[in-house]
Amino acid sequence: STQSTWGAFVLFAMQKLRDLADSLTAPLPVDVSRRVRALKFLQHQRDALEKQFEAERLALEARFELLYSPLYHKRASIVKGEYEPVDEELAPEVAASGAATTATAATTTTTHSSAPPPAATTAAPATTTATATTNSSAPAVPVRGIPSFWLHAMNNHQIIGDDINDKDSKILEHLIDIRYENLPENTGFRLFFDFSPNEFMAETQLVKTYVGRSMDSEDATLEKCTGTQITWTPGSNPTIKTVTKTVKARGGRGGRGGGAKRQVTETVKIPSFFNFFQPPSLNDAGDDDSDEEHDDPEEAMEDDYTKGMMFKKMIIPKAVDWFTGDASLSDDEEDEDEEEDDDDDDDDDSDDDAGGKPKAKKISLKSMDGAKIDVDSDSDDEEFKPKKNTKKGGKPDTSKPPEGCKQQ
Repeated sequence: STQSTWGAFVLFAMQKLRDLADSLTAPLPVDVSRRVRALKFLQHQRDALEKQFEAERLALEARFELLYSPLYHKRASIVKGEYEPVDEELAPEVAASGAATTATAATTTTTHSSAPPPAATTAAPATTTATATTNSSAPAVPVRGIPSFWLHAMNNHQIIGDDINDKDSKILEHLIDIRYENLPENTGFRLFFDFSPNEFMAETQLVKTYVGRSMDSEDATLEKCTGTQITWTPGSNPTIKTVTKTVKARGGRGGRGGGAKRQVTETVKIPSFFNFFQPPSLNDAGDDDSDEEHDDPEEAMEDDYTKGMMFKKMIIPKAVDWFTGDASLSDDEEDEDEEEDDDDDDDDDSDDDAGGKPKAKKISLKSMDGAKIDVDSDSDDEEFKPKKNTKKGGKPDTSKPPEGCKQQ
């Protein structure tokens, strides 16, 4: 009857599956096997060429880094007002209508900054005066370099600009240069943020360092990151704020009677660009002071590295284009980032559904040049073994490793 028919169908299906398994594991005919070995030989040759290509690419990039360096140095001198460019050093469109071009750039501000726009000329040296006023009888105002150059460049970047609050803007007006250097043996890179002396912090240089293995290749693995411990002057820290809450004390025995109300003051962490120098760690899971945007510390590290690469690959090389608003993130890059986020969420769901102790995994990160980079959560020294995952639950506390990202 129906039951026997169903049983026969199940047996038939199981036999088909066994036959399929046997066909997949059966040895190849001798002639076919030889051809596969030939393909393997060709693959080895191709892999050897790829290694040669990577070595030559790194050497070529290192050679051109030396050629970029004097250009970045002169750019910094112009921005700081230490050097006045001559007419031969002006780009044609700037020489023809420099005031109009820069006026447009000066009005390209965002809601993240309360800083005034830069002066109405991009070639304002320390010895030049500008009459940026509607009253022709007003005295000339001396302008040194290009005020707030890096603040406006960062504000015009859709992702970096989102991190800048009003208090950050006042501090970033003193940012006079951003640069980077690659670490030896392709082990990472370091970002330098130079500031003029100011009333907000003791340091005049902040440093962010990313260290890993094969960092400029498809097999890149991020091992740790560090940031400068900033010494803020009283009341200047833009990453925190003080809030006052009214709490009600407990009543007497048995819960009878209402307790007296009292004011409690506490310090809470808030979004700020300068959180960039307080790198996330996989130990941050469950920490009340951890990044509010990320429940998953691996996600926070991925976001942090991506921003570091944006400075290295986008903002530093094309700073003037970000300043004038000529540069922007492409829609394709934003769509790809969204697709990667969806894929990561699906992977997390699969891990949770499996139950039990999760396997340490590598989180794929997309660098600005299209390569992939992994956050190594299963390194030999256990720097990145997850403490616990609070994003979707189901991940137990496995260990107490040393912090992978820390302040220096």
